[in-house]
Amino acid sequence: MPTHDRQRAKGRREGGSFCALPHHLFRSTQERPAPAAQLTRTARALLVDMAMQFDGKNNGNLSAAPKIMSAYGWHSRGTLDAALTELIAEGFIEVTRQGGRNRASLYALTWKGIDAGPHDAPPSPVPSRLFLPENEHRRDERHRRRWREQQRGAAN
Repeated sequence: MPTHDRQRAKGRREGGSFCALPHHLFRSTQERPAPAAQLTRTARALLVDMAMQFDGKNNGNLSAAPKIMSAYGWHSRGTLDAALTELIAEGFIEVTRQGGRNRASLYALTWKGIDAGPHDAPPSPVPSRLFLPENEHRRDERHRRRWREQQRGAAN
């Protein structure tokens, strides 16, 4: 019996997808801290949960809608919104479609290129890497301002 059939028969083989997180984002070196180290724990958790939606060909079509994120354990809209604002402000995700009435906002991971989909951003195989300090000027200023205001409010 071939090895893969044996593994399936014995219940050792698990199907499904996996979430690959790049080491250069999450692992610090002696020369530099990891880019994700600047994020709050809540924002890091949301980043991982959003990365789990990525299947290899849907970057730009990731959602953080409360109904979808409740399956990941997100029940507070305020916490979800604050973490989402932080991720956009720090350049780890970018908005590919602004939501509105009966339409969810869609997002892309910035360490991957944007795939074709039902969003408004043009597909691009080149990642934007907005989380890097040299790309800070390209981040969405509205979210950066909102994140600074949230930080000031939390400090008071």
